[in-house]
Amino acid sequence: MEAEEFRLEYIDQCGELHGGPLEVMWPTRFEAAGQVRTFPSYRGQRNFSGWYWAATGGELVGDESWVELGQLMRLDSDPNTAAMASQPFRLSWRSSPWKRPRAWSTPTPRISSVLSPPPSASQPIST
Repeated sequence: MEAEEFRLEYIDQCGELHGGPLEVMWPTRFEAAGQVRTFPSYRGQRNFSGWYWAATGGELVGDESWVELGQLMRLDSDPNTAAMASQPFRLSWRSSPWKRPRAWSTPTPRISSVLSPPPSASQPIST
């Protein structure tokens, strides 16, 4: 599959849905986006969804299991974590060229890390 075959959708802070090809939409700051999917809740549910107050961003981040909650807590205490968001975008793609329906996935959570910038070409590399 080529990158152009993927479509990305997200909901902005105003609640408006935006979508387009993956390579066009990818530079978006998804940490500020809303959730594209809500957490299901039903009788007999075997996982525990909830909300975690992340000190990193100073806001609530959704989780759908204790495993995700544990990951959020660990990443929240990591000084390299810059931002966290829960289900900020949906990816979709065609499973085959002749089928009309698109397959889709909503990754969760989205984590941004603070990385040191690469050395510039003018900087000498120390050995």
